Amino acid sequence: VREYATDGSSLSLSIMKYGFGSGVDFLRYGYDARTYIPFAGGEVLAGRIHGQFSSGGPVPAYRYTYLGHNERIRGYFSKIVEGEDLVGGNLEVRIPILTPRYYEFKAIPIPEFRTWRYGLYAALFADAGKTWFRSEGFYGRPWYSGFGAGLHFLLPYSIIVRTEFAVNRSGRAEAIVT
Repeated sequence: VREYATDGSSLSLSIMKYGFGSGVDFLRYGYDARTYIPFAGGEVLAGRIHGQFSSGGPVPAYRYTYLGHNERIRGYFSKIVEGEDLVGGNLEVRIPILTPRYYEFKAIPIPEFRTWRYGLYAALFADAGKTWFRSEGFYGRPWYSGFGAGLHFLLPYSIIVRTEFAVNRSGRAEAIVT
């Protein structure tokens, strides 16, 4: 698996049990499906859907799911929204400006550090997601969504720097560097 995939698909499923009959006793189910579809000109359509759902007893606050920490909606990048359950999706078109190139530096004594990769992609993206508490139901809270464009720098040692400009559904814009 490459750190900036341009072809293929992956699916991850998870089930986690918390507690055993004590005050904490619930299950959390999760999925993460990703696909990368290359086109003849080198462009890539990258898509992802993901979610986490809980069942059983009450979920303590320290086990809530969040938008705004590990999972983010560009356009609401620093907004933190908590809940017991979460769904989200991302769609991105990656356009190569400088296709990845590999350089080998034989003077570096450690073989694992000799090969350096560089590349540059432009990207157009759209994100959406939401969290909710089971007591509210799926329709009890709004969706958060954003769209935008950016440049993705592929650097040596699997470092990827993303500089992006996003607009949320309220029309508020933000610059993001990750």
